[in-house]
Amino acid sequence: MRAARAAHARCSSPIQAVRGDGEQVWVVVKRVCEALGLDETGQRRKLADKAWAVAELKSATALDGKAYETLCLSLDSLPMWLATIDVKRVKPEVQPKLIAARWAIASSVAAAKSCPRCRR
Repeated sequence: MRAARAAHARCSSPIQAVRGDGEQVWVVVKRVCEALGLDETGQRRKLADKAWAVAELKSATALDGKAYETLCLSLDSLPMWLATIDVKRVKPEVQPKLIAARWAIASSVAAAKSCPRCRR
């Protein structure tokens, strides 16, 4: 598995991503929790109870260069997870970024719904 670090231009907190078999991309739950200032244990528990959350243990390379097994969430599940997080529970400096990410997701969904080629 190849690991990568990705950060949006307006976000100072990088999120670690892992490419799985094929082209599937997974985000490391621990890194997202750290970036948002959330309790990882609580979020792992919540994700385990969600039917839409596609999560698996994956091998990811940490900053020390060692590979560790860590819980990863499918990139496709990330928007739903972000939508379920209470904005008041994240670090104050991250709140505007979380709100902006939600608007970007909503805009993408709205654009896809109005695209004639996207309708089936």
